[in-house]
Amino acid sequence: SVDGATSVFRTVIENPRDILLAAGVTIDADDEILVNGAQVKPEDLLMYPLPANRISVRHALTITFSDGDLPAVDIVTTADTVGDALAEAGVTVYLGDVVSPSAETALSSGLTVSIDRALAATVSADGISTETRSQAETVGALLAEVGVQLNGLDYAVPPENAKLTAGMRVRVVRVTETIETETIDIPYESLYLASAEMDLDTTAITQTWQVGRDERRIRVRYEDGAEVQR
Repeated sequence: SVDGATSVFRTVIENPRDILLAAGVTIDADDEILVNGAQVKPEDLLMYPLPANRISVRHALTITFSDGDLPAVDIVTTADTVGDALAEAGVTVYLGDVVSPSAETALSSGLTVSIDRALAATVSADGISTETRSQAETVGALLAEVGVQLNGLDYAVPPENAKLTAGMRVRVVRVTETIETETIDIPYESLYLASAEMDLDTTAITQTWQVGRDERRIRVRYEDGAEVQR
């Protein structure tokens, strides 16, 4: 079986390397070879100790891999799909990363695979910190992705229109306001007036004054439960 195409023939040759040569199958050091169901390195075929009944050869393919802003590199692989090739090469794909073509795509020689990396970010809101990776361009779009809404006077630090950068920490500040009523006493003053109708050096109260009251309405602003302005 060579790259999925199977043929059956009879031979007196037992060694797998000689069988492949007789069948006109060329192999390279990067090819994957199974003999009787067990993987064997190409350089070990000549020393294989048992008669070969089933031989499977998968020729290695060369694909070009581009990871974000890093320079493109060539990967030699015998994997079936893009996802398998990336895993074989030790490439980690994170939540939010976009692989093109998709991980399920079958490999072909000369294929170019790219990863558009998502940015790592942390969102802190309502006492909970969430670490995530996102393709969002702005802080507002990131908050929408993680399901955090800004209501009323709430705001984010950095602001919603800020461009998202790698490693950014976004804090959501919950804002509430209340109205308090405060009553303040207004003291009265004593006013002395001369009167021609009264005897000299005598006084009389002609009008009784009372303490006044000043009622103030105060707007109190709270951020994350703490008073910040009054």
